[in-house]
Amino acid sequence: MRLYWLKINALAALLLPVCALAQVSYLRPFTDSAGVPSGPTVNSVSTYTGVYALGSPTNLAGQATSASSAGTMVVGGVASDMGWYATGRQTQAFVDYSLGYNGNAQFSQLDGFDQVLMFGLQTKPSPRWTLVLNGQGESTTYGGFLYEPSSSLSLVQQVGTVEELGGAPPGPVTGTGVTNSPLSLTLYGARRRDASARASLVFAKSSRTTWTLSTQFIRDLPATAATSGVTGSIAYAGITEGIASLGVTHSLSRRTEVDGEITYSRSYWLGRGVQVGAGQVGIGHDLSRQWFVRVFGGYGGMTEFPASLKAPYAGSMQGGGSIGAKIDNNTLVVSANRSVSDAYGLGASNSTSGQFAWTWQRPGGPWTLGTSVAYERLAGTTFGLIQGWMGLGTVTRRLSRQFTLVAQGIYASDAGTAGGDFASLMRRGVRLSLMWKPRAKPAS
Repeated sequence: MRLYWLKINALAALLLPVCALAQVSYLRPFTDSAGVPSGPTVNSVSTYTGVYALGSPTNLAGQATSASSAGTMVVGGVASDMGWYATGRQTQAFVDYSLGYNGNAQFSQLDGFDQVLMFGLQTKPSPRWTLVLNGQGESTTYGGFLYEPSSSLSLVQQVGTVEELGGAPPGPVTGTGVTNSPLSLTLYGARRRDASARASLVFAKSSRTTWTLSTQFIRDLPATAATSGVTGSIAYAGITEGIASLGVTHSLSRRTEVDGEITYSRSYWLGRGVQVGAGQVGIGHDLSRQWFVRVFGGYGGMTEFPASLKAPYAGSMQGGGSIGAKIDNNTLVVSANRSVSDAYGLGASNSTSGQFAWTWQRPGGPWTLGTSVAYERLAGTTFGLIQGWMGLGTVTRRLSRQFTLVAQGIYASDAGTAGGDFASLMRRGVRLSLMWKPRAKPAS
């Protein structure tokens, strides 16, 4: 339902600069088999039904907590996605809006509308310069965002070549909107509400070297107190974050790229916040026409504000890597990352994450399979150690030129150490969707 934005999110907004300016569109909304849309367009209409359950919570010590299980819930809904698109030689732009309704047979407070509004603009004021603007606002019920893919799965579902896969390695698990992370399933409660905007200025110094200056704003809104107890174990206060970064990518050869990035961010929540400065360098290499590998490392420092907190400076090394392949009908990627960050506003000093994603599709065949596993760990938080993992599987069957059947299953679990009120909740769910895409073309 959000095909275009998933491509943007996975291949541009979350990542370091990619490839040479002359070879890539930083928006990438127009790469589906139906070709480039123009003007007002209905992308899809779908209906779905399923069940999900919230298991009995425990903490890391294996002790039961005071939170109660909500049991198994039957859910269903309808959704549509539409947009307006303009594509020119120097400018591409789009506005995309999706609207849906989710009903819950057990808890009426979990009923409601899902709405997502997204936009993107890419323009070239001169041959060497490119300006990219994109953003989104989202308000979705728990039954809607529970089945969103991880950032790695959305990446492998969209890339066409190993060069694209290696040029856009998956970042940390944490993300705002349209992709899921293990901890977001607990923190957002009954409804996920967030807004983000990003502006990037890209300078192609040469066909081999590209500089990118970007700023980003993120606002994650808390769940309401009346419903957070149904699907979450703490009253999450949300976070406001501003990020500025300067990055460079240089092609050493057709198969090897080096990159560097420095970032500065400030995050606010509950009258307090942190500022983080970090820098890192990386190298990516296409091992063959089928395999890529990338490693990166650097250093980051964090301090709290206002000054009255007198919080000490905390700094540590950060880094990670990814490896992936596109072999015959299979696409896969494995990644790991450790960074100095506090993306959720929980007083964390660092975060560690790992992801695996795989998809299979035979060209022209009716079946598509996909699966992903994501792990997330926060250390030094107000609640002690917080960690979680999430597994998602999808089976897609094309019924005809325009109709597709999608089955999804998810299992996730979060846990926090004793001494805080962050308890775990196991989430298990399955959903079946029937989707109509009026612009779809016959499989080749």
